[in-house]
Amino acid sequence: METLDRVEIGMTKSQIKYLLGGPVVGTPFEENRWDYIYYYQPGNDADTQRYWLIVYFEGNRVIKIEKDVLTNSN
Repeated sequence: METLDRVEIGMTKSQIKYLLGGPVVGTPFEENRWDYIYYYQPGNDADTQRYWLIVYFEGNRVIKIEKDVLTNSN
């Protein structure tokens, strides 16, 4: 997914929110970590892919990005 690939180290929280929206999962104990889950189906006959993305912040800037495909399903 090309939007997920645009997330970069050094971006601000505002830039991430503009690009991806607010985090899917949020807790008051993890204010420096935003979690996202996306579903993508490229065509009618293609498998649906589920992606997760975790963005870590220090202050207002991205310091670490974790992303992966969770599952493929028919």
